[in-house]
Amino acid sequence: MISPATRLSVIAGVYAGVAGAVALAALLVLIRPTSAALDATNRSLERSGVTVVRVAPTSGRAFEDPGGAAALAAGALGFGIVAGAAFGPAANRFGPWVAGLGFGLVTVGLAIAGRFTLRDVLAQAGFWSVAAAVWVGRRRRLR
Repeated sequence: MISPATRLSVIAGVYAGVAGAVALAALLVLIRPTSAALDATNRSLERSGVTVVRVAPTSGRAFEDPGGAAALAAGALGFGIVAGAAFGPAANRFGPWVAGLGFGLVTVGLAIAGRFTLRDVLAQAGFWSVAAAVWVGRRRRLR
């Protein structure tokens, strides 16, 4: 049986995780991925006198692909709920600074998975920052 204090910590953590998931999804949408190899190739072509035409793959709207938008939202929400449920009790015991540990663990996970890009690291930084801020704000409001 879970104690009421632990249950409240998990619920508060999930709340913070969902708020962080909004930041995560927003940053992943706003920061467009680029390829270093493509940029290097384009610069090389431009130096040699070739005119490089950059065609946008989409119209620039964030949620042009409904399936991709739903997958991004579901993935961010799932991550937010799971990470928040773990973050809540840990933050309750050790303080909101445990978000730094969460960010470090996720960053290592991104590196292992081969997804260590500036875009993904910034999105995770946004998630953990917002989750910690919401946690602190919620705790102060409950006092």
